[in-house]
Amino acid sequence: MHQRSVARCSYASLSALLALAAALADAAGQAPALALKPGLWDVRLVKQVVDGRDISTQATASLAQAQQLLANLPPVQRARLEGMLNQAGVAEGSNGSFHICVSPAMAQHDLPFLDRQGHCQPVLLSRNSHAVSFRFRCTTNGTSVSGKGRSLLLSGDRVDTHTELTSRGPDGVAHALQNDTEMRYVSASCGTLKPPA
Repeated sequence: MHQRSVARCSYASLSALLALAAALADAAGQAPALALKPGLWDVRLVKQVVDGRDISTQATASLAQAQQLLANLPPVQRARLEGMLNQAGVAEGSNGSFHICVSPAMAQHDLPFLDRQGHCQPVLLSRNSHAVSFRFRCTTNGTSVSGKGRSLLLSGDRVDTHTELTSRGPDGVAHALQNDTEMRYVSASCGTLKPPA
């Protein structure tokens, strides 16, 4: 893959990762057996593989670069962009991470929400006091996505999630993605950040 292709793929997969990580936070938070705490969580990409190529370093660098670009924007533009992120239930973290807010209501749901519109309904494969495994398949805006995931509660303050998915765009081009993320509990208060709507 050329550097530009990696950057484009990395940007697209990071965008997908932000949405998916927030959704997977819902997934972990909504499975009562995991007992995810409501409040502010820090989400960090640990590993990302796209089409068999580990792009973790590039993906993390791209996210850190995006955070630096955000920091350098004029105050009005920065506030507008942060407002858009906050409406999506996401806020900038540090060192390439981001924050999400898990509401008490989200923590009581039985199955994960993989998208806000409800197009992608997961099928629960198994659940116990420390893990939730699920599969999903959906098509939204001409892009089909299918895959599986597993979230592990390693402590009351940490959840690790591994997902494997295949996406196929309207052009018929398919991509295989594997993501490993780590969520760490920050506080019971989300401050001004609202949970995903």
